[in-house]
Amino acid sequence: MLEDFPLTPTPVSLLYPHHRQLSPRVRVFIDWLVKVFARQNPESAHH
Repeated sequence: MLEDFPLTPTPVSLLYPHHRQLSPRVRVFIDWLVKVFARQNPESAHH
């Protein structure tokens, strides 16, 4: 069963060119990911 394999924290990074404007879809996706990870581990979420 999957319970036999506990999850380990894994860092996630989102990289994108800072000199280009993000599309609205990408911006919404990034904001959603930040919220998801913040709920799972509030002290380690950065934006």
